[in-house]
Amino acid sequence: MIMVGLALLIPAFIYEPETNQWISTVGLPIFSMGGALLLISCLKKDNREGKSLIRVFRGIALIGTYSYSIYLWHITVESSTKRLLKYITQDPDWPLYAFVYLLASLAVGIGMAKIVEIPILRIRDRLLPSKSGSIS
Repeated sequence: MIMVGLALLIPAFIYEPETNQWISTVGLPIFSMGGALLLISCLKKDNREGKSLIRVFRGIALIGTYSYSIYLWHITVESSTKRLLKYITQDPDWPLYAFVYLLASLAVGIGMAKIVEIPILRIRDRLLPSKSGSIS
C-alpha cells in the first residue's frame, strides 16, 4: 500500500502545474489519494513499513512548527528562486526548480521563524501572560 501511495504522489513532482492541465484537474485528487494511502498504511497494526513511515511523518510534523513563517515567505522565495535559476541556467527544468524552491522555502521560513517569530512570541508571553494557563 505504501508503494502505491508513493506512486500516486510522483506525478505532482514531475509535471509542471502551469503547463499541464492534467495535474490541475485529475492530478490533484490522485495526489490526495496517495497521501491518504500513506496515512492509512501508518494506521495498520503490525506493519513495519507503516511504523517507519510514522517516523518520517513526525519529522514532517516538525515543519508544522514553522509552517506560518514558511507560508509568509514562500512567495518571496518563489520569485527569487525563479530569477536565480534563470540567471544560472537559461531554462531551468521543473524538477530542479521545485527542489530548489522547496529547500529554499523551508530554509528561509525556518530561519525567519527562529530570528523573528519565536523571539517575538516569547516577548509577548512575558509581557502578556495567558490568563488560562499554559497550553502544554
